[in-house]
Amino acid sequence: MLPQEIIRRKRDGETLADDEIEFLITGLTLGDVTASQAAAFAMARSRSGSCTPASRASTMPIVRLSPG
Repeated sequence: MLPQEIIRRKRDGETLADDEIEFLITGLTLGDVTASQAAAFAMARSRSGSCTPASRASTMPIVRLSPG
């Protein structure tokens, strides 16, 4: 997967799969996704909206990677 392709799809109003969202969040946490890409995703998400399943999918990788 490519971060820029996922960002483009979200920007264009497409619904992302859970694994795509997890890829971006995990990549950001591990340093594989840049801060600029995260900002672009946040902007695309705020413009096109987000549903509850997508919100849940974006928090699960953070929970799994959190210590303790």
